[in-house]
Amino acid sequence: MFESPQWIVYGANTIIFLWLFWALYVLVMGLYRAHLMKNLTKLTYVLGAPWLILGLAFDFIANIFIATIIFLDLPRNILSLLD
Repeated sequence: MFESPQWIVYGANTIIFLWLFWALYVLVMGLYRAHLMKNLTKLTYVLGAPWLILGLAFDFIANIFIATIIFLDLPRNILSLLD
């Protein structure tokens, strides 16, 4: 059976992760804009909360792994990523 090189798998996973990261960013910023304009109801807060938590998790993972590779610098304070 054909096996693809490992770097292709890592590259494809990184591209998929970054695309999902961007999509979650757009979604969370839309929720934030609606929150600032006072357009969110209790139902939309409840429906938006899981996406916000998922977006926070993606942001944390991107800051730990992808940003470390891009900037060649380890995070100095892990808790500051949650600000």
